[in-house]
Amino acid sequence: NKAILQSMLATEKMPVNFFVETLHAALIEHLYHQLDTLAYALSYHDAVTTKLTTNNLLEYEHNHLNPWATIQFCFYVLDYLCDYLSIDHVTMSSVVDLSSGIEHIESIINKPLLDSQEENELVSKVKSYIINHYDEPISLSLIADILTVSPSYLSNLFHETVGLSYIKYLTDIRMKQAAMLLRDYPSMTLEEITKKVGYISVKHFSYVFKKHFAMTTSEYKSNFTSH
Repeated sequence: NKAILQSMLATEKMPVNFFVETLHAALIEHLYHQLDTLAYALSYHDAVTTKLTTNNLLEYEHNHLNPWATIQFCFYVLDYLCDYLSIDHVTMSSVVDLSSGIEHIESIINKPLLDSQEENELVSKVKSYIINHYDEPISLSLIADILTVSPSYLSNLFHETVGLSYIKYLTDIRMKQAAMLLRDYPSMTLEEITKKVGYISVKHFSYVFKKHFAMTTSEYKSNFTSH
């Protein structure tokens, strides 16, 4: 509950000895939004959103919590997800940190899916590389070199297996993260968001965003800040 989260956010200068409704309210509301997004992504086997939201939770943990609260926060998050997904709670022996705990839950959720639908190993590696490096200037040729296959072969294989071209898949990931940053970090500048999702030019990023969502970044942002 919120009282537990307040204790994790407490500092020596402002210790929390009792629950105050407004204390850390914005941070706690932001966390709940991230948890709901992650739980929803896990339940629909959305690996991209799961990865992006996990990264955001790790950043939240690093920037806002007391160091001693890391393990406590880890199991708070995992308990929340297990309750939402109606699965057995994760035990201490299954977890090293928050990231591994979420991966453990994801493996439980995805096991029936993976058993019935084996994904091509090369395509899995491409998707994993994109998810972990979408904020860098990557290309299919670069990934093909890393995997020691020809770019044309990898391009055709990826499109046939995923149903999207490599560039559309990469763009979708970048746009999902850009939308999340616009929604959850209203003070972040467009220049900062552009760099965080792997673009160099703000003008080009804005063009791609408008084409993807059929609205400008300002229009998208106003849908959330106006409420």
